[in-house]
Amino acid sequence: MTHGPLRVRLVTKPGAPSALRFAAVALRCPTRPRLLIRWAAAGGRPGIAGETGAVCYRPDVPPALSVVIPTHGRAPLLSQILPPLMADEAAAEILVVVDGLDAPTLAVLEAVPNSADRLRWSVLEPNQGLVRAKCHGTRLATGDVVLQLDDDVRPHEGLASGHLRYHQQGGHLVVVGSMHVDPDVRRSVLGRVVARNYEKAYETAVEGYASNPGSILDGLWAGNVSAPRADLRAMEPEILESSMFAHEDRHLGLVAKRHGMAAVFDADLAADHLYVKEWAGMLTDAEAFGRAQRVLAELHPQLRPFDADGIPEPLNPLVAQAVLLSDHPGARGAELASLKVVTWLSEALGARKTAERLAFAAAQIARRRGRRLGNSS
Repeated sequence: MTHGPLRVRLVTKPGAPSALRFAAVALRCPTRPRLLIRWAAAGGRPGIAGETGAVCYRPDVPPALSVVIPTHGRAPLLSQILPPLMADEAAAEILVVVDGLDAPTLAVLEAVPNSADRLRWSVLEPNQGLVRAKCHGTRLATGDVVLQLDDDVRPHEGLASGHLRYHQQGGHLVVVGSMHVDPDVRRSVLGRVVARNYEKAYETAVEGYASNPGSILDGLWAGNVSAPRADLRAMEPEILESSMFAHEDRHLGLVAKRHGMAAVFDADLAADHLYVKEWAGMLTDAEAFGRAQRVLAELHPQLRPFDADGIPEPLNPLVAQAVLLSDHPGARGAELASLKVVTWLSEALGARKTAERLAFAAAQIARRRGRRLGNSS
C-alpha cells in the first residue's frame, strides 16, 4: 500500500519555550521513506524550511541527490557536461530543463547511452528564463538534495558524490563548489580578455569565501550549488522575485540567509566553467547587472542604499573619469567603440594587463548606464 505524504503540525501550548513554538513533522512512505523534522523559532513561518532548525534523514535511508541543469541553446556544451555526471553513481537523477524548444539539445539528450533510469528532461515552451527553469527542475526533482549546475559548467569526477557527503547529516545547508574558467576553451581575441576579467572577479569572490565564510551567501556564485530540495521549494516564491533580472544568484544567497541557512564552500567540489563571452555580450551583461542592482536593493533593504550616480567599485582615477564622461550625450557610444578597438590591439600585441583594464572600464560604463536606467527602457 502506498501512502501519500503525512504532515502533522504540532503547536505548543501557551507558556512553552518560545524557541520551540511549533514543530512540523513530515513522513513520506512510498519508495523512499524518510523522516524530515523541522522546527522554527518564535515568529517563524510554520513548515518553512530554512528557519532556525534542522533537517534530519533516517540513517538507514541516506538522502538521494538530483542534478538539475537548465539549458538554452547550448547543445555542444551539454554533451560535455552529461558524461561525468552519468559516471557518478551519487547522481541518482539528472534532470535537464530545456528552456525553449531546441532540437539540437533534444538530440544530445536522446543520444546519451544507458540513460533510461537516471536521465530525464522537460521542455519549457516558450522559454521562461534561468530562474524559472531552475525552479521548474527543482519541482520535478525526486531527490532529497538538489545540485543545480549551469549548462556551461563541466563537473570533475565525483562532483555529485562530494556534494552529497555534505548533506548526509541533514541540516539547512547550501554547498558551493568551485567553477574556475577553463583557459583551454577556444576564444576570440576579445573573448580571451573578457574571460580573464570574469575569472578575476570569480577569484576575488572565492578569496572572500576563504577569508570570511560567513560572506558566502552574501555574494553567492550559483553555477555549482546544492541544497535540500525542501528548502529550495520553501524559498521558491522569494527566489522567483528575481526571475526578470540579473544577480539572480546573489538574490538566492540573500534569500537563503534570510531563511537561516548555513553555507560552505569547498574548492575540491570542482568543475570547469566553459565560459565564452564576446565584447557585445560583456556589455549586455554589465548593463543588466547595473539595472539589477536597483532591484536587488529594493528586495534586500539591508544592503547598502542604492545610488544610481555613484561609482560603487574602487576604480583608478583614469577609469573613473572615463566612466563619468560616458554620462555626456553621445560620449558613451564613442567611448565604447574606441575602447573596443584599443582593447583588441592591446591583446593582439601582447599587452594583456592593458587590455584587461580597458575592457574593465568598458564594462563599468555599461554597468553605470544600467544603474541609471534601472527598470526604464
